[in-house]
Amino acid sequence: MKDELVPRLQELWKGSQLGPDPVPARVCVHVSAQFWAGPGVEPDLSGAMETVGDILQESRVIENDRWIKSWDGSRVHTTDKKDPRTEVVLETMIWEPTA
Repeated sequence: MKDELVPRLQELWKGSQLGPDPVPARVCVHVSAQFWAGPGVEPDLSGAMETVGDILQESRVIENDRWIKSWDGSRVHTTDKKDPRTEVVLETMIWEPTA
C-alpha cells in the first residue's frame, strides 16, 4: 500500500501551490492526520503517524521526517466502511529549541 501512495502523493505535491520542491530543510512542520480505518482494521496511532512521516519523506514532500515537530490534533476515528482514508494537513511552523 505504501508503494502505491508515494507516487500518488508525489503527483499531488507537484500540482500543489507549494510543489514540486520539498519543504526546505530546517523548516519545521506541524502535521495533523486523521485516520479512518476500513472494516476489521484498528490501527495504532503511533504506527499510523510514523507511516505518514515516512511517506511524506519518501515522496519528497518534506526533506526529512525529523523536521515534524508536532502531531497535535491527530486522531484515529471509528471505522468508515464506505470510505476508509487518511487526511493529512501540513503547516510550517517556527521552532525555537530550548538551549
